[in-house]
Amino acid sequence: MKIKRIRRFTDDVERLAQLTPVESTMFLSSYLESNMTFPLYGVYEKKELRGVMTSGNLVFSVGFNNGEGIEECAKKIRRDLMWQQSFVGPRFIISSLWNYLESYVNYPFDVRNQLLLTWQAQSNMSDDLPSVSFDVPFIELRLAHHSDFLAVFPVARAMFIEEVGYDPCDSTGAYEQRLHYYLRNKRTYIGVIRENADERIIFKADIGALTSDVLQFQGVWVAPEYRGQGIGKYCMARVLRDAYQRHQVMMSLYVNEYNKRARRLYASLGFRHHCDWQTITLR
Repeated sequence: MKIKRIRRFTDDVERLAQLTPVESTMFLSSYLESNMTFPLYGVYEKKELRGVMTSGNLVFSVGFNNGEGIEECAKKIRRDLMWQQSFVGPRFIISSLWNYLESYVNYPFDVRNQLLLTWQAQSNMSDDLPSVSFDVPFIELRLAHHSDFLAVFPVARAMFIEEVGYDPCDSTGAYEQRLHYYLRNKRTYIGVIRENADERIIFKADIGALTSDVLQFQGVWVAPEYRGQGIGKYCMARVLRDAYQRHQVMMSLYVNEYNKRARRLYASLGFRHHCDWQTITLR
């Protein structure tokens, strides 16, 4: 078994990723958006590519079905631990990787056991799309425009702090740039209500990753005072309907294992468990 630095996105890498299109959505989407500006290592057995792992501020993995090669990749990416932020992927891969790396850092900022869920229409008929049995007429649900940045930014930032536990904004402006990208490319849905003459966002969901086969939602959020009222189900059902009509692909998302309310909501919309997931964050 050999570990090699991969200098460009080859057909072999794409073929390997397509074997597990749901698990590889973030990896493929990141490549398409950034043209692979991050280091990439491949695990080869008899010249056949068996696994791929990125090294950078987000560590993704593809392949490694039998677990072989994870330790060798850990040795390669160990040098970047000072500035890596998150390890994301199937739980058996990320937990194995962390077993080799944890002695080189004091402690992780956060370890999240999650579930990767998928939703797929049974046909192209609209009757297959999820719906809810009531209406909430005062919510305007729409794709956010780039002109909505000043309204969306504090909502997205507050959601990130609540969910992850730290402020994503820093001197690089990377978080703001990411949000600009979402808005320019019609990747953020918002639910808006009117309070007097002003608009207020009470729901948000991002298309965090998108390939030709799979769309992955991230950053799903409901304003705290509107939770437990069916707002999340109402909005997410309509987001699913619109996103499917636009993209015609499988939908996915990952949810914290402990969040039973969110798991029930997604199950009621037709999402099903695909695999166990894990995110480990360094700060």
